[in-house]
Parts: sequence; structure tokens; C-alpha cells
Amino acid sequence: MVLSVTINDIARNRGFLRSPSAIIGLGLGYGIVVSGLINLLNLAVFPGWTFWQGWLVLIAFVLVVEALIFAVIWLLVPRRQAMAQPNSQGEAAFLNRLKPDIRAPLQRIESQDHYLLVITALGQDLILMRLADAIAELSQTDGFQVHRSHWVARRAIIKIVRTDGRMLLSMRDGAEVPVSRAYQPMVRALKLG
Repeated sequence: MVLSVTINDIARNRGFLRSPSAIIGLGLGYGIVVSGLINLLNLAVFPGWTFWQGWLVLIAFVLVVEALIFAVIWLLVPRRQAMAQPNSQGEAAFLNRLKPDIRAPLQRIESQDHYLLVITALGQDLILMRLADAIAELSQTDGFQVHRSHWVARRAIIKIVRTDGRMLLSMRDGAEVPVSRAYQPMVRALKLG
């Protein structure tokens, strides 16, 4: 339990997995401490146990296991380094309303009755809030309302799609967001890059 909380904290909240040298340093330090404790326990339990030779064997074993664990984490845990950071204090404050494991730059917000479906780069969450209040809070963010029930972040738009006289925004999360006629001139003026 403690190890899983530590790995989650390192991987997600602190972005520790950005640097391979930091991972190696953490692994070596952890390996020396854990193998040292196991070595002392072995000295107490097994009468023929030799201190230095036993410790070297344990360090090697612990480091191999650690390397496998960190490799799996490196491959499976999303890394924040590839994502843009929140681009305003309003966005950062808004993200604090979400579950900690999906706090990442906003992609889009969709109104669903009295709730908002908030989609970030790491997932989605449902919060109790009016879209008008969210838009006001995100006024300094590079995003805009495109429909009475949709707000999008500019960085999350892939392309503008026109089908059957309707305008849609193709988003990074795979969704297609409708654009109301009132907002179409603003969307046409966008320079997507």
C-alpha cells in the first residue's frame, strides 16, 4: 500500500518520471536501503550469512526487480511532460475542482443539465457547476464557447469539419463538438496550427 502510494505520487503528481537520471538515482537509493535492511534481517536469522557478499547479492536482486517495476510504470503511466501546462490562473483554479488524477490541461467542457462534463488530457470528471460560471472563470484561458452547451480549449482542436451544412470541431479526445451559427464566424477566423 505504501509503495503504491509512493509510485503514484512520483508518477503523477510530481512528474518525477521526466528524467531517467532521477529514476536511476531513486532506484539506487531505494535498492541500497531495502537490501541493507533485508541483509541485517538475514544476519539475525541465518547464522552462516556473510555481510558484504550477501548484501551485494541482495542489491543486485533488488535493482533488477526495481528496473522491471520502473519500466512498467514508464510505459503505462501518462507523462505530463508532453502536455501543455494550464495557461491561466483561472484554468488552474478550475482544475482544482476535479479529481486529482485527471488534473491536466483542459480539452473541452460539455454542459449536461446542472452538471459539467469536464474533459482534460488525462480523463474526464462530472462537476456541479453552470457553464456560464465556468466560462467566466476561464475568461483568461485560450478557449471559447462554441455552442450553448460546449466550451473548447483552442489547443485541443484538431480541425474544423463541415458536414451537411453543420460545422463541427474535431477534438483531440475524439469527440466532434457542434458549433452554433452564432459562433461560426469566430470559428472560421481561427488559425489552427
